[in-house]
Amino acid sequence: MQRLLLPLALSTLFALACADDLQEDIAPDAGTVLPGDPDASQAVPTGNITHTENGDGTTTTVVNASDHEVVIYLDLGTGEEKTPNTPEDSMGWDLAFQRFAVSMNGGVSGIGGVEAKLIEESFDGVSIAPVGGYETDEADGPDDNEDSDLFFDRAGTVWYDYDPETHVLTARDVTYVVRSAEGDFYKIRFEDYYSVAGTSGYLRFTWGQVDPATQALLTINASASDSYVYLDLETGAVVSPTAPEQSMDWDLAVRRTGFRTNSGTSGPGAGGAVEMVGQGIEMVSSAPAKGYALDELLANPGPPGSGEESRNPTLDSWYNYNPTTHEVSPRGTTYVIRHADGDFSKVAIENYSDGTYEVRWDYAGDGAIDF
Repeated sequence: MQRLLLPLALSTLFALACADDLQEDIAPDAGTVLPGDPDASQAVPTGNITHTENGDGTTTTVVNASDHEVVIYLDLGTGEEKTPNTPEDSMGWDLAFQRFAVSMNGGVSGIGGVEAKLIEESFDGVSIAPVGGYETDEADGPDDNEDSDLFFDRAGTVWYDYDPETHVLTARDVTYVVRSAEGDFYKIRFEDYYSVAGTSGYLRFTWGQVDPATQALLTINASASDSYVYLDLETGAVVSPTAPEQSMDWDLAVRRTGFRTNSGTSGPGAGGAVEMVGQGIEMVSSAPAKGYALDELLANPGPPGSGEESRNPTLDSWYNYNPTTHEVSPRGTTYVIRHADGDFSKVAIENYSDGTYEVRWDYAGDGAIDF
């Protein structure tokens, strides 16, 4: 029998607050398929884990995690229940379940490097893993208990809502992408915490493998106010053209909040930019045939008389500005950039802090328009 991996205090505190939720009203044997569970006739029980193949590449799984003393370990690659002798030193599992608590084999919970991200897209719409922004289980932070801060139990990323009046857990309608110990990616949507008979501790979720992210995450330090940083979007490398306005060696340039493409008043190339309104970067499958804005002389930010400089008018609107805090934040949109030589990349600005960017970038390839 595997002893508790997750902090016992977490379960104890929750038990005191949620007695109705944790009552042992019905306790089927491990692996039992309850009538009314998802497609019970097709379910395949394996110990404490029951899988139902949905026919669309996804699986609905029910984990009997109802025991207060036992942790159930799942290998996402094989779908098997694992029983590691020392879970904290094992690479053989990805997710672990005990009652409502879900941990992952990463951070303070294990050595597997497993990490996860809550994303805005619907479960059915996720086919490619996002780049960047993944988190894992962490040591206890500044809160009212001494338990580890599990990703799936933290504010903002917790998988459930709790009703203090009814003591009932309800799965949030959100989607997660998990990177496994083997480096594969899976989308997961939690659906229930109770068996059909009403027993708590039976976590049900639907999951499936998705393609790895094809976009790289570029970190660009453009904090200097007196010079642009020039990028070759074929390689993602920073370049240093001697005379940028006459050079074909760069495709995108950035200084503080301003962007240039190698076009119009900025350079001799065939560059330009078009915003893919309402589309996340994964949704953009090909470069548009037209609609690219060329660089032109634009007024500098600030009071009248601040002058003007060459920038791209489409990329000029990539951010939101808070006049009270003077903070700049990305709008969360996607752009297709036409290179100096006519090739294409798609980019999305994910983070910005005082002139330093994190930009997701994907180059279509030499002469290609599809990403």
